[in-house]
Parts: sequence; C-alpha cells; structure tokens
Amino acid sequence: MDLMRPGSCFSVQEEQEMANKYIPKDKMSKKKRRAEYAKRRGSWNGVSPETRVMPNKKAYDRNRARSQMRRETQDV
Repeated sequence: MDLMRPGSCFSVQEEQEMANKYIPKDKMSKKKRRAEYAKRRGSWNGVSPETRVMPNKKAYDRNRARSQMRRETQDV
C-alpha cells in the first residue's frame, strides 16, 4: 500500500517520480547534461551511421572487369 499525503491525489512515490522527471537543461550540471545526452544518443549496435551509396552498375569498374575476365578464362 502506497502512502498518501493529506490533500494529494498522488502517492509519495508518484510525487517523487514527478518531481525528478524534468529539470531544465540550463539548470543541470554539466556532468548531468552530458550523461543525459549520452543516454539519449544510445548505440548504433555495430552499424555505421554513414550514408551508403550504391555503386552505379553501368559505370566501368576495373575490379569487376578483371574478375569477369578471370571467370571467362577459368571456364575455358
């Protein structure tokens, strides 16, 4: 059973959670701001955030041409 304060519709625990929920960023210490930003950024889990560009298949690619020549000579 949660304790209730007189004249309040919230339990003591709920009031504490609400009070700790939001503190303006300019009032936070630098260390707490950095921790908050790091928590929000999270992790990419091994995925690179760089934008990937698919290579143009119609463009000339030396490596592809070289590997294609090797495949042709192996078949013969």
